[in-house]
Amino acid sequence: MKWIMMMGVLCALWAGCENQDGAGTRGGTLTGTAWRLTSWSASSPDPSAFTITADFSDSRISGSAAVNAYGGAYTITSAGGFSAGALSSTLMAGSEEAMRAESTYLDLLRQASAYELSSKSLTLQDGNHHTILTFQAR
Repeated sequence: MKWIMMMGVLCALWAGCENQDGAGTRGGTLTGTAWRLTSWSASSPDPSAFTITADFSDSRISGSAAVNAYGGAYTITSAGGFSAGALSSTLMAGSEEAMRAESTYLDLLRQASAYELSSKSLTLQDGNHHTILTFQAR
């Protein structure tokens, strides 16, 4: 009887990790994942017009922020909390629009306090759980 109950609990936990339709859940590991930004909460410019990426290693985030490469520490919690630490970047110049996109991205990344992850997408949310950055797996 204990075995059946334990299997039921394990199945329920496993099923809750990701919905059948690929919808994300809070929590999960970001280590070893790579993403491309597809949308954000800012009104302009359109982020899909730029190469903005996020690659996650064991506690480090790095990628392209439209013009410059960036990197820094990040932390997550099992409950879906997210925080980007101090970020550094190269110092190349680009077009005014690309530099504005880069600034917008890095500002939104610093505001992120929660995340949802699925096999196809990553969303970062602000303190009010509003989606501010949406990435697709690459």
